Amino acid sequence: MPAEQVLCFCREERSTGYSSGGILKPLTIRIMIQATATPVGNFLLLEIVHPGQKELIRKRVTNESDGLRVIYLVNRGYMREKLLAWVKQRKHADKRITIQAAQLQALILYYNKNIPFKTLCKIVHAHRAFFEAIAPPVHSQFHKYYLNTIVPILNDAEEMAG
Repeated sequence: MPAEQVLCFCREERSTGYSSGGILKPLTIRIMIQATATPVGNFLLLEIVHPGQKELIRKRVTNESDGLRVIYLVNRGYMREKLLAWVKQRKHADKRITIQAAQLQALILYYNKNIPFKTLCKIVHAHRAFFEAIAPPVHSQFHKYYLNTIVPILNDAEEMAG
């Protein structure tokens, strides 16, 4: 058996995973990041990568449930950061949607970092139409970012909320 197994895959795979020695039990979760768990002594080393990035985030965890907690925390931070930055950009890029963008910005800021990841997904899913309403037009230079970053976040929030 290999010493390293993928714990969780991003949305394309929705896979199960486990590590050698029975340290992790098979699991299935939907997330935006990819995390690989490697047994190192009495703990697991999580290597986390966000979509489209090469930078690894390394975290030590003691067990599977601790690993999932870390993954949800990282996902929540990623989702908040990307949505908040995008809403701010839209507010400055298109003055016609300033009020809508400001309302979404206030919504994201109101639900602070301490809410559970699944709760944030439910909130984002419930307001999906508002996020889509401020999307850049197809001919905009920002439309590709919307399609490659924001739409996958909205889709994952919908899956997690459901």
